Amino acid sequence: MNLLNILIRPLLCALICLLPGLAKAQFVGDIFFVVPAISIPKGGTGDLTIALFSGDKAFGATSSTITYDPNQLEIVSVDAVPSGIITPTLKWEASSGVIKLVVINGQSLAQPIGSVSLAKLNFRAIGATGVQAKVTSAVKSSFASDRTVLRVGTAYVAEVSIGTVMPSGSVTPGVSTLSLSSSNIVASTTDPLLQSKALSMRPAGHRVKLLVPTGSNGQFAEAVVQAVDANVPKESSSMRSNEPK
Repeated sequence: MNLLNILIRPLLCALICLLPGLAKAQFVGDIFFVVPAISIPKGGTGDLTIALFSGDKAFGATSSTITYDPNQLEIVSVDAVPSGIITPTLKWEASSGVIKLVVINGQSLAQPIGSVSLAKLNFRAIGATGVQAKVTSAVKSSFASDRTVLRVGTAYVAEVSIGTVMPSGSVTPGVSTLSLSSSNIVASTTDPLLQSKALSMRPAGHRVKLLVPTGSNGQFAEAVVQAVDANVPKESSSMRSNEPK
């Protein structure tokens, strides 16, 4: 590593960790979905992108599993995605609702750092309209490019809602915990179900855009939830990231 890289890397890390919207998970080793709540019409397909937070270490390799209900979702493809100027190499196999994924950076010892996109998962919705199918992740092991072992962080989940999303700002009948705020439907932070979902997708203190059933023919409404955990101190605003506005 040359002197320029040595000088620049700490600055890049500071930007990644502190500026809102750049880092998508707070702790090194966390694995998460870039957009954790999506909708797919029955019979249609949609994408979930999974990522790992490597902090100030250049990403080297990771082995992980992604689990889903094969009665609700069908995996169509798993593709490598660029992370900065690097596109890691991946290998995967799927069986009975479990995807085994290995991603390797064989191109650079200096990057990517921070939030590293691992793969784009393309699913087909085969379950009943109105179902919300959970997709979970788990890291077996991760390494930096210098072969340093990265901690096994929190594994966050995603949720695929089978149906369609109402236009932003639409009134959601029968959902008393929701109220209109600007163009978003903002959920009450006291709703235990929505809080549980938000905390399963992002660390406490982050805002998460969820999809809430409206009770009307497989339609869902957007709900921006502030994730709050009474047992975890709230993050400062400078540590929050990738928050829906």
